[in-house]
Amino acid sequence: MKVADELIDQGSLAHASFGLEAVPIPPSAAAAAGTPQGLFVRSVTPGGPAAAAGIQRGEVITKIGGADATNGLQLENLTLTNKPGDTVAITYLRGGKETEATITLGSAS
Repeated sequence: MKVADELIDQGSLAHASFGLEAVPIPPSAAAAAGTPQGLFVRSVTPGGPAAAAGIQRGEVITKIGGADATNGLQLENLTLTNKPGDTVAITYLRGGKETEATITLGSAS
């Protein structure tokens, strides 16, 4: 009903967006590279939510909302269950050091 109500009220459907593309790092690849398992950030949308939070291409997301980052579906599920403007805590690896950031989800129509 939420989707139908939004379509009726606004004429379109907007969903949340992280503004990044990430792919899972297989356990064997992580072990061989000496990095933790997680999601490799393949690209970041310039000016998007992830960029605004300081996330950069090439970093490894290790936690999403406090849970271990194990597959890209975690990000996708959060874009479906949250709305633009909601925040999500992310932990990522930069230069061998874990860093935390909060991403304020943007809107993707």
